[in-house]
Amino acid sequence: MAELVHLRLEHTLPELEEMERIGLCNRKEIRSIVKKRNDLEYKLRRKQKRKEDFLKYIEYEMNLLNLVAMRRERLLCESKKTEIDTSIAKRINRLFKGVISRYPEDEKLWLDQIQFCKEMKWYDTINALQTRLLQVHSKNPSLWVMAAKWEMEETRSPENARKIFQRGVLINPLSGHLWREYFRMELMYIDLIHKRRAVLETHNMKETNSDEDDAVLNGQVANIVYDKAVEAYDDIEYALSFIEICLDFEFGATIERINQDVLTKYEEAVKGFPTEKMWSYYIEYLLSLLDAAKESKITDFQNMAISTMESAAAIDCLKVDYYTKYVDLLCLTFHIRCSKGLKKIYKILIEAIESVDDKNSCALWKLGVDWLSICDPRNKLVEFLDMGIQKPKEISTPLKEMYLELCALNKGIDETRVLYKRIKKLGPLPPSIVNKMIKIEKSQLNSPISTLRKYYEDGIHEFGSENIDIWLDYMKLEAYHAGGDLSNYGILYWRAKKALKAEHLVQFQFQVMDLTKGCDAPSSALLIS
Repeated sequence: MAELVHLRLEHTLPELEEMERIGLCNRKEIRSIVKKRNDLEYKLRRKQKRKEDFLKYIEYEMNLLNLVAMRRERLLCESKKTEIDTSIAKRINRLFKGVISRYPEDEKLWLDQIQFCKEMKWYDTINALQTRLLQVHSKNPSLWVMAAKWEMEETRSPENARKIFQRGVLINPLSGHLWREYFRMELMYIDLIHKRRAVLETHNMKETNSDEDDAVLNGQVANIVYDKAVEAYDDIEYALSFIEICLDFEFGATIERINQDVLTKYEEAVKGFPTEKMWSYYIEYLLSLLDAAKESKITDFQNMAISTMESAAAIDCLKVDYYTKYVDLLCLTFHIRCSKGLKKIYKILIEAIESVDDKNSCALWKLGVDWLSICDPRNKLVEFLDMGIQKPKEISTPLKEMYLELCALNKGIDETRVLYKRIKKLGPLPPSIVNKMIKIEKSQLNSPISTLRKYYEDGIHEFGSENIDIWLDYMKLEAYHAGGDLSNYGILYWRAKKALKAEHLVQFQFQVMDLTKGCDAPSSALLIS
């Protein structure tokens, strides 16, 4: 054992002599290196060799190599690199081979050696290492991906990368990650060909293997990879993950191919499992396609989404959240331009409202009003609003406001006043309805103050104990309207003090004080105590 150790140390003497001669190390440091190597070599000659001993030796030699590099930089010395640096690096590589031969199951050892070879730019060694690594650890998909990426990105060899992926998926056919990366590599190859052709065209040159590249450019190879992947790993979410990869590139044909396949899978899924959840997955995917669609494809996706929602609704599998979108899409399509389409959409709108709880149907009611006010302002709109104002306040209040506004625009103030009286009979008047009617009335020319007073009195009767604004606005009316009576100003102030709840009085008085500062009323009418 001692003879073998001494033989190993003798092989290191030339590099040590050169290190001392060119000033990288002094005599004392050389002796220290010899002693340390002697100790490490003896540990490797034991009968029971340990992984830790190899790793300590490798670590020491790497530190020595780094020390040499730093001193070369400091001394500006580049001579004898082959005799010193390369010699140390080869020793490190031999140590890696020795420990890996005894512990081939340790992936980290392989990866550390590959990383070291990358730093040394020993590309041929890396290729050989990766080949051996994949033979030993063939069931690890990430190693196949690593090897293929090396061929694709570092050695610029798409053909070798493809061969590695093909062997990898043959051994690991159920690895979703491996199939995805194989697909990504094919798209990268297409991108590479595009860039290469662009360069050649600028120099008026042609490619020799253009036929083969055309097949790749058309996405035929990528499509085959996708087909094989979803065949081996049949899952909709997995198929969708390929679209995310496509988004990094500009290959519309490939994305359309995948989208069509995913849609087919969803169609099969809702036939086999016709549940609300499965239909929701399908509809959500269609809506995502619609949001991302180009202008030329929007109509196709709209019709597809409408048809799918209609099928889901027919078997009571359309989720409540999608009813609004369903009707909205119907309104956007060209069908609204014909009477047949109008009747169909109106029927679906009513069915949607009846299928949804009142608390969740407000958006549907508003959508219906917006649509009918454009498409059929006279007949169905009135019928629709008459139904809506009978609903609970969460729905009826905004509809009543819309109804008043539409009536004022289309039929005039007299019809609007009649409608207001109808609404008043239906139940309590919220502030928004009273304010809406006051606003409409004030927009008329020469609106009589007596009519406005009735609306304010309605508001005071309904919510005057809690609402400060109705009192303040009423007082402003008496102070500033041409037909106002300043004597009513003070009366309204005292009425408000009696009607308002205690917690609102202080705020009311402060606001009245601000109001009187800009008011031209006599002090007797504005007196506050």
